[in-house]
Amino acid sequence: MYDSELAEPFHADGPVGFVSRPAPHGAGPQITPEPRSFREDPALTQTLIELLKSAGKGLAEDRAEASSCIGRALSLLEAEYLRRDAPASAITGGLTPWRIRRVSQHIDENLDHTIKIEDLADIAKLSVRHFSLAFKQSFGVPPHTHIVRRRIEKARELILRTDEPLAQVALACGLADQAHLSKWFRRLVGVTPNAWRRQYRV
Repeated sequence: MYDSELAEPFHADGPVGFVSRPAPHGAGPQITPEPRSFREDPALTQTLIELLKSAGKGLAEDRAEASSCIGRALSLLEAEYLRRDAPASAITGGLTPWRIRRVSQHIDENLDHTIKIEDLADIAKLSVRHFSLAFKQSFGVPPHTHIVRRRIEKARELILRTDEPLAQVALACGLADQAHLSKWFRRLVGVTPNAWRRQYRV
């Protein structure tokens, strides 16, 4: 069934486009933790360093390769930003910080599998109804909406970072097939996966 909350595009004018997640009206003040450093993820930091070094060398020899490296680095940064932005939006009455961490980790580690709301509620040690209400208060959208967005965020990263066929990208992101990927990608990003790859994998 069509979910109107999923129709909000990424507003991506380039490889970086951020999703706005306003807190529900009357939900109370937001609690914004102190920003965390990318140093918490050594693998990500090293990958970004290597991409930017390659881009620097390529500026003089191969501008197309340099552009590709920069696009991939931006995509990785965006995916990390969006991943960390969701827990930071926790508000009074929503999920507690430890629940947000555990639920987010489970979602991110299982994007290539079916993710059931019942399993997420069990991880949070809450009833399904209580969990769904608290999740929406913390993330600004229902669990299903958030999961679909995370799948598409992962798809965007894989499309830029790898040469995998779109059918394989769809499966890696927990989507049924290439048609399913294309439908949600176009709805959320505003262009087809093929158009995205052609535009930013120059």
